[in-house]
Amino acid sequence: MPNSSLHISFATDAAKVFNHPLLQNYAGSYILGSTAPDIRNLAGWDRYQTHFFDLKHDTPGKSIEGLFKHHPELAEAANLG
Repeated sequence: MPNSSLHISFATDAAKVFNHPLLQNYAGSYILGSTAPDIRNLAGWDRYQTHFFDLKHDTPGKSIEGLFKHHPELAEAANLG
């Protein structure tokens, strides 16, 4: 598992690439969100609950599919602003 600093670094790099106003206007929430899935370690949750894929059986791209399956409202850009 990457540490929090690496998650933040990836998120910061992605924000620069996408250059979307929401990522700039809500940078604190965005950065916190990039580390939030690893709260599972403190909560004692199964990794699937926060990452939406199984490391042993799925490819990382499956996490996006799993996220949208569990939270379809996130797939619509109009719902994000």
